[in-house]
Amino acid sequence: MKKGQVTIFVILGLIIVILVGLALFLKNSVTTPEDKPITVDKELEPLKEYIEECMYLTAKDAIIQIGLSGGYVDPIRADVVPIQGRYTEGPGILFPPPIHGETFDPETADIVPYWWYYDSGNNAKTNRPSLNYGPLSIETQLNEYIRDNLDECFDFLPWEQKGYEIKPKGNKVVKTTIAERNVQVDLDYEISVTLDGSELKMERYRTEVDVKLKNAYTLATRIFETIVDPEAPYLERLTLNVIGPYAMTENSEFPPLMEVVKTGRQRPKIWIEPQVQTKMEELLQDYVPLVHLQGARDNIVPIIINKDPTLQNFFLNFIMPIDKEGISDFHSYYVDFLYLSGNNGWPMHLKINDGGALMGDTIFEINFPMHMAITKYSFKYDISYPVLIRIHEDDAFMGEGYTFQMAYEVNIRRSKPLVGDFSMIEVDTGGTSLFCDEEQKKTGFITVKTKDAVSGQPLADVDLKFDCLAEACSMGTTQLSGGDAIWSGKFPICWGGQLVPTLEDYFGKSQPVSTVIDEPGEVTLELEEFKEIRLEVRKKEIGSNWVFLPDVQDVPLDTDESAMVILKRVPDGAESIHHAVGSALWNWTTPETVRDNLTLVSGKYTIQAYIYKGAGDGFYTEPKELCLAAGDCGGDHKVTLNMSMIGNLDLLENETIEITVEDLQKDKIIIYIPSVNWDDLNYITDLEVMADLKPKYYSYLDALKPKFE
Repeated sequence: MKKGQVTIFVILGLIIVILVGLALFLKNSVTTPEDKPITVDKELEPLKEYIEECMYLTAKDAIIQIGLSGGYVDPIRADVVPIQGRYTEGPGILFPPPIHGETFDPETADIVPYWWYYDSGNNAKTNRPSLNYGPLSIETQLNEYIRDNLDECFDFLPWEQKGYEIKPKGNKVVKTTIAERNVQVDLDYEISVTLDGSELKMERYRTEVDVKLKNAYTLATRIFETIVDPEAPYLERLTLNVIGPYAMTENSEFPPLMEVVKTGRQRPKIWIEPQVQTKMEELLQDYVPLVHLQGARDNIVPIIINKDPTLQNFFLNFIMPIDKEGISDFHSYYVDFLYLSGNNGWPMHLKINDGGALMGDTIFEINFPMHMAITKYSFKYDISYPVLIRIHEDDAFMGEGYTFQMAYEVNIRRSKPLVGDFSMIEVDTGGTSLFCDEEQKKTGFITVKTKDAVSGQPLADVDLKFDCLAEACSMGTTQLSGGDAIWSGKFPICWGGQLVPTLEDYFGKSQPVSTVIDEPGEVTLELEEFKEIRLEVRKKEIGSNWVFLPDVQDVPLDTDESAMVILKRVPDGAESIHHAVGSALWNWTTPETVRDNLTLVSGKYTIQAYIYKGAGDGFYTEPKELCLAAGDCGGDHKVTLNMSMIGNLDLLENETIEITVEDLQKDKIIIYIPSVNWDDLNYITDLEVMADLKPKYYSYLDALKPKFE
């Protein structure tokens, strides 16, 4: 190679190193807000302290909710809507789970997202939010929540009675930094104060919240790095170890994975899948809480007094090793694992071979001189169930304590752990981006107008957010001026960004915006007001021959039935996702069916709807005994059914319904749900049909489209 060529490569290498270093500097060069003290006139110090106390309380509320909901203030905004009673089919769980038949109440239960789960196509997915970057990062959520909820804390009337004349003049700009040992909140908010004839001004405020949120988040991520290791998926292997001793013919609780046995005249063992599921749920409910982190607080593992090495090794499997790097005060954390069984918990998904009645294959049999048979048992298990993981430390919030919890979906297919691509599980560095700094806003002035999508009238007080890849900047709020609602200012440079409008009680339609140095522009954003419409649920029953007739008469729910309906708006481009969740439930006090209102805007929607037979307090359903088959209804060959899902409707993204502005002027929406008749259930195999009715009605989707009246 010639000397000149070598020089060129050296220069290119230096350029690459400089560019990479510059990128890292821009992304991470600031780790905490400036520590310069914020000073005000002495007369305003009490008012400043009051504002900062409101900042603390509002931030505390948000941080508590973020902990209870796995990193989200509002999980529904992140498309985390659990399917009540069918938690292995959705992106999260409810904790504590409502009693079967009762509806979700945000005052008594929290939505906890799966940080790892699989969709119906066995594709791995995560709901783990970023700590620092992106429109749904924890810092961005804190910024928006504090900005939007501070006014609920502010009460300037007592100050005005003391002679303060207070006039807010600007928009609130909040910057949150999740630091190593606390959460720091900075607020830019201009307030003019007239006191004793003198006009004074305050602009900047700061508070620190005494909670190690970053520590809890990092510990949660370390746990998941251990759990989702594709070489040794911890909870899946533990599950197989727990059920293994019970999956043997001599114990006969569960069907064996593989076993060949010799029998005499006794009938080969038969297992009923629903009974196996009930026993397995109860077993896992007892064993999952034994999992503990090595070195964490309250690390208790049973001690086997008789020193049986097999039994001791079995229980040692419940100690989970973990990488403690980057986690301070690790020994001060309690970490608990939880699974709740049954209809009043989180029912698991269980499929063994083809389901129903499970029996072995006789591969050899003779009757003389004595009866002898050799039976082969070979069963493959498909198992899915949720595990709640709770991290708690006592010192946060001046000794009140803090809990961070998230969920994980255990998945086993064909008796083997289901593993996927876990590359997205990474710990954020904790740096703070410079992308949104004023020095980075180098366009010309861009004017943004906001208006009502239906009436065309200007809409003021709309908050504007600019999303660019993993970055999100709060830009400001539109104000009425000259007959328009406008905001004008400079933007960071970004190709392919999205400008997102937000206003309470409105659905904001985002718009793609690419920004160029020194170039001005104008953008108009539309928002549509949410409409509340009454929900009515009616069922269309499938006949006793399991044939769905599209012209069958629809009927109301029975008094021991309840329904849950989830409508999900399909986003157009980068629009946010909107869910409308409602229920219909018989009220014995009135008596009448109590129905929710759905909050909707125009657009395309998917529908998931379910009917449940039997419920909680005040409900009674006569139990049914289902037989193995006609003429085979004795002994263990039956299962008692007390309550169950008897109807479901699933209209997915290729089967959406269109809801128009005109539809939303009506009084109610009627949802039709195919269901089976409780009296038509006779055999265990009927449960398989009931679990998935879609093949029965798929050809007649038009007959199931909702109606507006």
